[in-house]
Amino acid sequence: IQIADSTTLEPTTITIESWIKGNGLKGNLILVTKGTTATVEGGNGYYFRMNDDNDLQCLVGKGVGSASATTSLNLIDDSWHHTICTADSSSINIYVDGVNRGTVVTSSSLSLGNAGNLFIGSNGGTQHFFNGTIDEVKIWNIVLSADEIAKHYSKGRGLGNITTTDDLSVSVNSSNNTALDADND
Repeated sequence: IQIADSTTLEPTTITIESWIKGNGLKGNLILVTKGTTATVEGGNGYYFRMNDDNDLQCLVGKGVGSASATTSLNLIDDSWHHTICTADSSSINIYVDGVNRGTVVTSSSLSLGNAGNLFIGSNGGTQHFFNGTIDEVKIWNIVLSADEIAKHYSKGRGLGNITTTDDLSVSVNSSNNTALDADND
């Protein structure tokens, strides 16, 4: 998927959110990139990918060079995973299934703009195609809090508006056939 270049895709802080289901293949699989990976690594833009070791990596431009956070969880397991990268001038964070799995402290402002288009599932529409399914991609111009991320994950799993990553159970009162609402919404 290609989205035309726009200044709205070049915030000063960012959250990149998606649900992914990989099929077991390895190697530099792009979830989201603004510009090409070479442009981002050169200092301008951002990408979120599975690197050659199947580690989830978020890399953001810093004007001169870039900074990245990586988590070594295996997400290419034919299961759905909620993935989030947040970045601002102080840190880059990776969340998987509602839990922070990697943080890198940074000390300079981001440089997220470039003249490139935004691509979902490939690098420039020509290479590094994500082999699996990507759903519900969202790019925010804010850094979502850990509580907001946990809520997004829980809602995506169909668990309602809750702030836990634990599964809930719902029971039925057999005397009046009324379902008990585990999260009271």
